[in-house]
Amino acid sequence: MANQAPQRAGQPRSPSAGAAPSVPPEEQHGEHRDYDSWYSALASFVFHFCATFVVMLLAENWTAEETLPPAVDIVQVAEATSEFNDAAEGLPTDDIPELSVDTPSIETPTPTPAEALNEVEPVDIPNFDPTASDDRQINEVLERARQAAAAAKAAVAGKMADNLGGSPSGGEGGTGRSGRAARWVLTFDTRTPQDYLKQMGGLGAEVAFPDRGDQYRYFTELAGSPKSSLRDLASENRIYWVDENPQSYMPVAQHLGVGRPPIMIAFLPVDLEQQMLKLELAYNGPKQEEDVEQTVFKAVRSDNGYKVIVIDQTLRN
Repeated sequence: MANQAPQRAGQPRSPSAGAAPSVPPEEQHGEHRDYDSWYSALASFVFHFCATFVVMLLAENWTAEETLPPAVDIVQVAEATSEFNDAAEGLPTDDIPELSVDTPSIETPTPTPAEALNEVEPVDIPNFDPTASDDRQINEVLERARQAAAAAKAAVAGKMADNLGGSPSGGEGGTGRSGRAARWVLTFDTRTPQDYLKQMGGLGAEVAFPDRGDQYRYFTELAGSPKSSLRDLASENRIYWVDENPQSYMPVAQHLGVGRPPIMIAFLPVDLEQQMLKLELAYNGPKQEEDVEQTVFKAVRSDNGYKVIVIDQTLRN
């Protein structure tokens, strides 16, 4: 045997000639791991591809089923053939009525002849005015008011004739103080009852309304706060003027709380009477009282309050 030199510790051992080189175990396992990774990747790809394809097919089928209309059974009506009749043997047919495709005819009822109408004679209907009764009632009320005013005026004239003296004529005209009261007309330009009272109070006049029996409701101090008293005409000696127009005196009466009297009497002071007589006789030239049929005066505002002027006059023929 050949002697071999001793090998030092730590010196690499040289391979012997002709021996196969040894492969480390780590490299041998690494080659096997490369082959396994490649097969795993290929298998994963195939699996995911197939899964994706299957999901797409299922989704398409699901959508198609949702969009399809609901299924409808098709019913085929068999013709009346001998085969159909044979198949229907043994079924109950007594209670089944025959069907007809013909349109049933509807009988039109025969109209009953109408009875002959007799001619109706026209009836004359008088014209009906629904306001006739109301107008008649209004006229009756107005007529009663006129009669009451005339009676009240006549009663005043009769009682005042002896107090004033003279002789009033039938209506306008007359002589003496009674004649003046008959022919004089005094007008006022007023808008409210207060204006009316203020103007009469400015002339010094007083007003009275017929009351119970021969009593009269007097009102004094007309321009301020009117005061009321009840008295008769026995001692009345002032010239007077009668307002018998309801549209003129009625608002004044209601303002004073009198109600609905037939007339209003205005008593004028003696000094105003003398002024009116002078104005009457001087209007359109001098004249006598006997020549005057009627004189119309009007109350107007003045520096001292109110005064009267002549606006119209009618002479006797």
